Amino acid sequence: MKEFTEDDINIIQKTALKFPTHTQLSVAKIRDQNTHFYGTLVTSSKTTKSVDNARHLFEIGSITKVFTSHLLAQLVTDNKVNLDDSIDEYLGYALNNNAIITLKELANHTAGLPRIPPGMFWEAAFKNKHNPYKNYSAERLEYYLQHTLKLKKKGKSRYSNLGAGLLGFTLGKITGANYETMLKNNIFSPLNMHKSGIDRDNIKAKIIEGRNKKGKKTSHWDLASLEGAGAILSSVTDLAKFVQAGFDKNNTAHLLQQQPTVRLNKLEQIGLGWVIRKHKITENRPLLWHNGGTGGFYSIVVTDTERKTGVIILSNVSGLSFFKAENITHLAFNILKSM
Repeated sequence: MKEFTEDDINIIQKTALKFPTHTQLSVAKIRDQNTHFYGTLVTSSKTTKSVDNARHLFEIGSITKVFTSHLLAQLVTDNKVNLDDSIDEYLGYALNNNAIITLKELANHTAGLPRIPPGMFWEAAFKNKHNPYKNYSAERLEYYLQHTLKLKKKGKSRYSNLGAGLLGFTLGKITGANYETMLKNNIFSPLNMHKSGIDRDNIKAKIIEGRNKKGKKTSHWDLASLEGAGAILSSVTDLAKFVQAGFDKNNTAHLLQQQPTVRLNKLEQIGLGWVIRKHKITENRPLLWHNGGTGGFYSIVVTDTERKTGVIILSNVSGLSFFKAENITHLAFNILKSM
């Protein structure tokens, strides 16, 4: 595969210049087992310069959900759980109103849970807006599940950070390990993703500073009991290894994760974590993709497993500025199209 072309670099730099000074984009192009990287930084003079940030860490936000679902897929293919198992049998208590929520429903957002925990909007908007999930402890989550849980539109896919976080929490109950240990033992170490992690104090790699919508430094997010929804920090170098592992047709966990489980519309379905989308750039061949956003970061992974290609973009662009951050989503699809 050719390295980044002049057209690639031009469109990356043009996209970066839509954002404030200090914005960084870290980009990976993948074909089979070959990967090339390109990084750019917006300077104080509103120009761009190339930077080597392929091994620097960014918050990947909701791309974490793909990893949480992969942990589930591994347990299923190892015959330790079934996708239709109800989570109460692993949590050790009945849910409020004897509600039933399955592992699969958490992975594909059909459990009927809200996007964020009830009451968190106030915290996100006023009390702790720079780190909204920080105080959502395991005790708060379990009280909610046992005493105030109400499901709405169960069976219909409604995107839920709460649900994905609950999946990670439940997997911890099943395995007896915390979320970071599960990731390290089952994904990061086997794939040599040695820089990726959750605990910033234990990470021995450069962590990029997040920026808010105005380009000012902002705090990192802590996900507390909902780590499975968006707590991972990683680099394009490490993420490329996970994408490449998904090309292996003999990897049963990846294959399971890539199978559709619920339809969103004519173009999109959801597997386990992955969004599966028919796209015009592949003549309607399905692509797998997921994006992620936190207060100081925005990211996207898109991969064509049939052609064994993929594009990853990590940035310190605020995911709270969603419509502006969508420029990075368009960039990823455009680069994949050029491959």
